[in-house]
Amino acid sequence: MVSEKDFTPIQKQYFDTSSPEIQKKIRAGYPTVIIGLPDGEEICKFNMENFKPSKDEMESLARSLLPEIQKFFSTEEGRQEYEEYLKNKKRDK
Repeated sequence: MVSEKDFTPIQKQYFDTSSPEIQKKIRAGYPTVIIGLPDGEEICKFNMENFKPSKDEMESLARSLLPEIQKFFSTEEGRQEYEEYLKNKKRDK
């Protein structure tokens, strides 16, 4: 768990403007990620070293994502989008 005295300036800024409920959870060691809504970029995170989902939680997540993944790859558009992603990833290495 990160100590408030060890916060980076950006962590301190977002912690100080968070609700008391969120501050309490961060202090208790809950893993928390602050994401910018306009672009979905990660701004800062807290206590991620404590994040260890259980096997049941991971399986539940996988079961919830699988139908969407299958639907994505069942379309030509989805397969083309994935191919484009792979080309960009290879190019950016």
